[in-house]
Amino acid sequence: MIWKFFKRKTYEETSETALSNADIESFRNTYNRGTSLLSSMIQPDDIRNAERFIRVEFSLYSRWQGEPFQDALRTTEIKAVKQIPGLPSVFMFHGDGLVREAALNQLHEPLTTPACVYGLFWRLNDWAPQVRQAAQNTLNRLMTATPAVVIVPVLRILLPHVMNWGRWTQEGQEALDVTLTRPDVLEMLIDDIVTTRQAQLGYQFREICRNPAVDQHLERMFYKAQLPHIRTMALDALLSQTVIWPTRERRKVCIDRYMGRYRIEQVFLKRDVTVNIDPYSLIAAGALDRAAIVRKRAASGLIAFRNHPEIGSKLDEIAASLKNDPSAAVRGRIDFYERKRSEEGTPI
Repeated sequence: MIWKFFKRKTYEETSETALSNADIESFRNTYNRGTSLLSSMIQPDDIRNAERFIRVEFSLYSRWQGEPFQDALRTTEIKAVKQIPGLPSVFMFHGDGLVREAALNQLHEPLTTPACVYGLFWRLNDWAPQVRQAAQNTLNRLMTATPAVVIVPVLRILLPHVMNWGRWTQEGQEALDVTLTRPDVLEMLIDDIVTTRQAQLGYQFREICRNPAVDQHLERMFYKAQLPHIRTMALDALLSQTVIWPTRERRKVCIDRYMGRYRIEQVFLKRDVTVNIDPYSLIAAGALDRAAIVRKRAASGLIAFRNHPEIGSKLDEIAASLKNDPSAAVRGRIDFYERKRSEEGTPI
């Protein structure tokens, strides 16, 4: 059985004979019901579980190799995805790898539902290398023509979790990065970050910041974002003129050479921000923010820019306004700022 599994045929080797009328009617019914089910999946949990729903609803499970009935059924299903328009968008969720591969290779029209877009990205994490390659080719072929309104709901789900997919490859990450660079997709994601308070927006912010096109929107996100940690991240990127993001790589960091102890740390990448800023205006706005986490970052900005030739002398007034801040963390940063100013011969 194991030898037969590894010696299995590819779907191109199946017969090209036409389907019977009964088979055509059955598969068209599957297509109609399947597309209706996929179109109804709007909530994130439904989109994530689309594969399970489709397989259970239509019994699209793996077909055992070497069993005549199972082989014949697989052959018929592969014929169907090649002969019945639209069926591949349902059979891309099939439990059999050969059928999934055939379905992906037959997808030539832009995807119309978020569940299908999620399913295509999920196929990049498929256990079968052939299916992953077919998904990569299909993604390159279709994503540029797929509407942003269909893609963005999927990215909200993908971005926090895709780094944990065990078979996620560099090619998959590059395909995701290309999708994130689309202006219409990027604009919708930024609108999400600015106008909503949904969960895990920090992951979304971090991932889109890989794209330099985001830099021109950082001030908008700082001034307008609803969530304080998003405003803080935007302010930090602007004041430090740097954005960072995590990678899948890990490294060992020695903490005790004598005892041979170490810890595992995630590897981060960074790039420079490409827009010019007015640091005084940003720090002043951050100091007036209602969230202590933003005021703390503004106070750190006071320390970083205290010797700036143009604004250094104007920062004392902002520091004075934060001296009695309700947050102990903010007051601590101001105490440090005042101490450094005194040590440097520029008393408050």
